[in-house]
Amino acid sequence: MDFQAYPRNMGNKSSHALKLQQHLYDQMSSQTEFCDVTLMVGDIEVKAHWNVLVSCPYFQSLYDSGMDEKVSGKVILHIGKLAAIRSAIAFLYVGTVEISYENVRDLLEVAEYFQISDLKQACRDYLFSVEVTVDNCVQICLLCSQYDLDIYNKTYDFLRGHLPEVMKKDDILTLTHDSILAFIMDQTLSYIPQEEFFNFIIRWVKHDEANRLHCFSELFCALDLIQMSKQVIETILEKNNLVSRQEDCKAHILRAKLSKDLTYQETGQRDVILVAGGCSHSVYVNNFFHHFSSIINSIAVSNIYGYVIQDQRWTEIAPLPHQMRRPLLTYDNSGHLYVFDTEHTHDSTMFYIYKFRISDKSWTSFKINVPEAYLNASLQKIVACNNKLYAVISSQQAALLEVKEDGNESEIKCQLFHSNPSTQVNVHVTNNSHICVLAWKHGIKVKKSRHYAKFIVYDVRSQRRFDHSKGSIFETHMFSIGNDITVCRMGKFHARRFNLNDRRWKPIADQVLPFPPEDPARTDFASISDGNNFFLFGGKDQSTKKPLETAYKYTYRTKSWTKLEDMPQALMQSAICIAKFPVTDVRCHIKCPHCLYHSRRSHSYMLRLLMRTSVLISNDMLPHHWVDYYDDYEAFDDPFEHYWY
Repeated sequence: MDFQAYPRNMGNKSSHALKLQQHLYDQMSSQTEFCDVTLMVGDIEVKAHWNVLVSCPYFQSLYDSGMDEKVSGKVILHIGKLAAIRSAIAFLYVGTVEISYENVRDLLEVAEYFQISDLKQACRDYLFSVEVTVDNCVQICLLCSQYDLDIYNKTYDFLRGHLPEVMKKDDILTLTHDSILAFIMDQTLSYIPQEEFFNFIIRWVKHDEANRLHCFSELFCALDLIQMSKQVIETILEKNNLVSRQEDCKAHILRAKLSKDLTYQETGQRDVILVAGGCSHSVYVNNFFHHFSSIINSIAVSNIYGYVIQDQRWTEIAPLPHQMRRPLLTYDNSGHLYVFDTEHTHDSTMFYIYKFRISDKSWTSFKINVPEAYLNASLQKIVACNNKLYAVISSQQAALLEVKEDGNESEIKCQLFHSNPSTQVNVHVTNNSHICVLAWKHGIKVKKSRHYAKFIVYDVRSQRRFDHSKGSIFETHMFSIGNDITVCRMGKFHARRFNLNDRRWKPIADQVLPFPPEDPARTDFASISDGNNFFLFGGKDQSTKKPLETAYKYTYRTKSWTKLEDMPQALMQSAICIAKFPVTDVRCHIKCPHCLYHSRRSHSYMLRLLMRTSVLISNDMLPHHWVDYYDDYEAFDDPFEHYWY
C-alpha cells in the first residue's frame, strides 16, 4: 500500500537547550579558549562569552557602545564581591543561584548594577521565604527599601508592629535620623509609651554622638510629652544631660507642663466616646469580606469603637457578645458597660442585660426580674446614675425601674406617665444625681404637638419625683451645658433650656445646634455631649440611604463645627455613651500595627456569622491570627444565642 511520508519536527528542544547551556557553562567554568571576554575583579580574571553576557542590559550597552571593552575583550569591574559576581555570571548561564541570608545583600548589589532582573527577583523570592523576626526585620527592611522590593510593606509593618522589641536590638541603631523621626511622629504607634521612645532616642544618639548630637533636639521635640506623667517629666527628662543643655528641649517641656491635658495623664484614665453596634453596608475587616457583599449588605455589627477625646483618635474596644442593630448602651462610674439589644427581645417578659467589666475585659449577662404589673412592658431606655442601673419600661404606664443584678425583683422608683406604642422617650442623666425623662405622644389620647410633652426629673439621692412638664417641649437632642439641660433640634432656632436650680424652662432664641457642614440631612446618627462639645458620628445619607463614616464636633463656646477623624467604618443606628478607660486599655490606634499580629476580637464574630449562613471559606483565606481571637477576651456563652441562628 502506497503512502506519503509527511515531514515532522523531531528531537527534544528542551533537552538540547539544557545541553547547550551546560556546555557553555562548562567552558566558562574551565576558563577555556572558547571564551571571548575576560572580566577583571581586582586581580582575578573571570572568562565568559559575550553572547551570554549581552542577555543583561549592562553588558549589552558595553558591547553596543564600541568602547575598548569590546575591542580588547576585557571588562574591568569596580563593583561587588568576587563570589557574588561569579554567582551572577553563573546565573546568566544556568538560571539558578544558591542564595543565603549571608550573601543575599551582595547578590542584590550585583543584580542591581548589572541590571539582571531575574536574579533580583530570585533574591526577592528568597527574602519573602525568610521568616521575619525582631532580629532580622531591620536589615530586610533596609534591603527592600534600597533595592525597591515589593515586600517592603510587609517587612515594615512587622517592624512597626514589634517596635518595642526591635528598639532593644543593635541593628536599629543604624537607621537614619529621618527614619527615627518617622517612627516618633507615626500616630498609629501610640501603643508604644513615649518614655520608651525617649530612652531609644538617648541610645541612638549615643551610638554615634559626634555625628548625631545635632539631631537630638528635633527628635525630642517630636515626642508627645502630654502622654507622659508629670513625675516622669520632672524626675527623668528634666534631669537628663542632653535635655538640660538644649533650650528647645526645655521649652518643649515647659509647654507640656502648662498644658491642661497633662492632668489627664496623672489620673491614668481617658474620656472615651463609645460607639457600639449599629448597621453598616460593609465590614471593617480589610477587604476579606468583600467577596460576600450580598450577605453583609446593611448587616448589624458587633464592634465597639472608642473615640479618645484627649488624643483625638479612634481605638477598638472589646466586641459585643453578638451583632446588634439597635443596641442601648450606658456606663457607670465604677467601670462597667451595660448593653441591651432592642432587636432580639423575643419575649416581653424576659430582658437580658449584657455587662462588660473594664478591669478584666469580660462579659457577663443577667436577667431583669420585672415586677408582675409590668410583665408585658417594653424596655425603652437604660441609664446608669450614682453607680446604679435604671431602665425606663412602659406598657400602659411608663415607669422608672432600678435594675437589680442579683436576680431579685427590680424596684419601681417612680411612675412617669401614661404611655402607648407610639410614645417617644428621651433620657438624660445630669450631675450623676438626676435622671431626666422627656416624652412625646404620651397618654391615652395622643397629641402630636411637640409642646405637649412630659418632663419628669427623678432625684436619685432624695428618691423624689418632680414633674416639670409645664413649658417643656420635645426635641431630638437633650444634653447638659453647665447646670442647664438644653432641648433642641438640629438646625432649628426654637430651643428651650431647663435650669435645675430655679426649675424653670426658658426659651432660647439662638440656634443652639446648626447642621453639620457635610451631609446636613443625615439621619440615624449617634450623638452625645460632654458639656463643652457636641459630637456627631456616622448616620444615614438621605439620598443614597447608605451609612456614613464622617464624624464632627460642635463647640458651644466658639459655635463652630470641627471635622474629626473618620470612623473606622460607616455606621448608622449605633448606641453611644461616654466612659472612662485606663490609658493602657485605649493606647492602641485603630490602625495599630501591633494589633495586626494579635487577634481583633470583633472580626471573629463576623467570621462566626458567615459560618452560620453556610458560607464556605477555605482555610487559606483566613488570617492565622483568627485562630486565637480569645487570647485577651474571655469567651462568652450567650443565653440568647439559640434564638438567632
